[in-house]
Amino acid sequence: MTEFMIELYAPSATVAEAAAGLARHVEVVRSIFVAEDETCFVFVKAASVEDVRAAAVRARIELERVVETTFDTGERPILKGAS
Repeated sequence: MTEFMIELYAPSATVAEAAAGLARHVEVVRSIFVAEDETCFVFVKAASVEDVRAAAVRARIELERVVETTFDTGERPILKGAS
């Protein structure tokens, strides 16, 4: 499965609803809510970006964008000596 980041506008009252709606159709890994911008980033696992978009349609969620992501586990230093 590939991980994708979904960006959507979500006032704080709807963040949990959006994640729950998506979770019925794809695996939700985590979400981040940026209160100042009323923006939510939901990380999901799915077979394709088309599956993510279809899940959003079924969950009645309007997406701003969907992008494939990778997650750095922190197991190796990326930039040694960088300040």
